[in-house]
Amino acid sequence: MRILFDMDYKGIIIINLYSGLPLYSKLDSSIDETLFSGFLSAIRNFANEISLGGLTSFRTEEMNVNLVVRNKVIVAVISSKQIPFEEINSFGYKIGERFEREFEISDFNPNLDNYNRFGEILDEMDKESNVPFLISVANFSKKEFGGELSVEPVLINRDQKEVKIDLILDKGKKKGLVSKFIKSFSGDVTFVKVIEGTAGRGEVKEFLDILKTFGKLRSKNSSEKEYPYYPARAVVVANDFSPAIDEITDGFARHKGKANIPGTHIAPDAGMKGVPSSAKCFVEFWKWIPGSYPERIFS
Repeated sequence: MRILFDMDYKGIIIINLYSGLPLYSKLDSSIDETLFSGFLSAIRNFANEISLGGLTSFRTEEMNVNLVVRNKVIVAVISSKQIPFEEINSFGYKIGERFEREFEISDFNPNLDNYNRFGEILDEMDKESNVPFLISVANFSKKEFGGELSVEPVLINRDQKEVKIDLILDKGKKKGLVSKFIKSFSGDVTFVKVIEGTAGRGEVKEFLDILKTFGKLRSKNSSEKEYPYYPARAVVVANDFSPAIDEITDGFARHKGKANIPGTHIAPDAGMKGVPSSAKCFVEFWKWIPGSYPERIFS
C-alpha cells in the first residue's frame, strides 16, 4: 500500500455505492473545496454506471480519479498522474474493505461523525506501509505462534542443498511419546512462508513439498545417520489466496478438525520406517489485513 499524500497520491473520497452520499474524505491541502465539489459531483454522476460495471476512472484538468467499487462503497482514489491499474486498484480495495469492516453503512441519513475515526485507521495503515512486509509478518508470527524467531534462515536439506525459509519460530521441545522416541519430531517449530501478493497453488504447494526434504545428522553406533526433521506447523501468510488453493486444501488429512500433513508423508523419501501417525505438521493459511490483525482463513 502506498503512503497517502506522497508525490502522486492526493486523496481519497468514500461514498455510499447506492445513495451516492459522501461518507469520508481525506485530501491533500492542494485540493480546495471547489475542486472537491467537482470531484464529488462527477463521482455521483458515474455511480450508476460503475455499479453496472461501467466507467472506473476519469480525468479532470489537474487530477486522475480512479474509482474502486466494493460491496457497499465506492473508493475514489485521486492522484496527480496515471498510476498502474493493479497498484491503484489494490490500494483502493484495501481501503474500502477496511471501511466496510469497521462501519455499519446505512442508506438513510447516516451520521457522518461516526466515520471520522477512519482517519486514525488510515494513519495506522500508512505507518504499516513503511515497514517491509516480511518484517510485519515476522512481528505477527512472533505474537501468534511464539518461540525464537529467525528471519530468512538458510537450512541444509538431505541433498546438502541450501534452502531459505522466510521465517522460523522455535519454541523448543515438545512433550509426548513421539518426541521421546523419535527425536526428529521433537521440536515445536513453525515454518512460515510470506507472500506479498496473491498466493497461488504452485507457490504454496512448493513450500509444503519442501517439508520432507530436511534432515538432521545424528550419531548412532559411531556412524552418522540422517533422520528427517519435520516442523510442527507450516503457515502461509499472504495478502490474498487464489481460488486454485482449494485443490491443495481438499487433500489434507484432518486431526480433531485441523488440517495436517502426517509424518508418514516424509518416511519413504527419508528411508525411515514406522513413523507414527501422531507425528503431524499442522497447516494454516492467514490473510494479511493492513492495519488490522490477520485473518486465519484455513486450518
